[in-house]
Amino acid sequence: MRYLVLETFQTKQGQIQAGQLVSLSKDAAIRLINEGKIEPLKAAIKVYSRILDAYLWVIQNEADRETLRGISDPVYTADEIDKLHSQKPSPEALRRVHEVKQTFPGAIIREVKKETT
Repeated sequence: MRYLVLETFQTKQGQIQAGQLVSLSKDAAIRLINEGKIEPLKAAIKVYSRILDAYLWVIQNEADRETLRGISDPVYTADEIDKLHSQKPSPEALRRVHEVKQTFPGAIIREVKKETT
């Protein structure tokens, strides 16, 4: 898979500069992604949420989930984001969903319903 280098880093073979595109195995890339030094191209987007005060990844669909296996930040599909957006949940409800995604990596949002009191 191909990755965009976000932060210059050193390897045994030499220095890799920010802005370069590199091809790495998934295993080699996981540590660098978690350190914020590289990010996958086109399969995923890393987003910072002010409401959650946290980073998360957005992928196009479930087929792309494998490209981020082992990443420490929660992963959402575009469909999950659409479901959450359409229901306009409270910040607290979003935080609860995010906690589940953090606690159970790979958890999938199947349905979103408004809370009733």
